[in-house]
Amino acid sequence: MADLLSLLDALQVEQVVLGGYDWGGRAACVVASLYPSRARGLVSVNGYNVQNKATDMRPASPEKGHQLWYQ
Repeated sequence: MADLLSLLDALQVEQVVLGGYDWGGRAACVVASLYPSRARGLVSVNGYNVQNKATDMRPASPEKGHQLWYQ
């Protein structure tokens, strides 16, 4: 996220349509969430782009684990 904001600042770009895939999608989603004035739009090709760090370390339920079996 910090890299993306630094790039926008270095290029003197105030508003963009953000797009990203995988880790780029996460950066785009976080920037759009925390700095909505910088994002005119968002295209994200991925899931789970914004995490709740407070609950990250808790084990998932068996049902949730089954849904995410591919990871």
